[in-house]
Amino acid sequence: MFGAYTAVDWPSEDDVDYDSFNVADLSGKSFMFSLINKFKTPFRLKLVDNNRAINVGAGLAFGGLEEDAAGNTVKFCNLLMYEGGAANTNQGMYCNSFDAEDAYRLDETSFEGGRTPAEFKLDATTLAGSQYFAASEIEVYSI
Repeated sequence: MFGAYTAVDWPSEDDVDYDSFNVADLSGKSFMFSLINKFKTPFRLKLVDNNRAINVGAGLAFGGLEEDAAGNTVKFCNLLMYEGGAANTNQGMYCNSFDAEDAYRLDETSFEGGRTPAEFKLDATTLAGSQYFAASEIEVYSI
């Protein structure tokens, strides 16, 4: 079981065209978390690139895209729900690997004792068990 919180509003459908765009969280309060995972230890991912808190375009995503001058994607979303694909199908949700270029990174202080367990490895399969997965439930709250 995992989730995410963003301190910014998702753009309305009227604001979105085919091109994807990032939405910044200048407060830096957005985060992702995991309560139940293959390592059996809860953890949090903190937002480290405030300009890429969320992304809208090919779907709804935490962690925005970034392209180089040639238009090649060089930084990817961390968690994506595909537009047009049902979230409860095997290809409906996608989790990217987590690396030094991502908008969300492991918050080591979120572990008990403030240290990452030796066996822990954050990768594309840590949150859901596989990179592509079906969501059994999605809950959205507005505060």
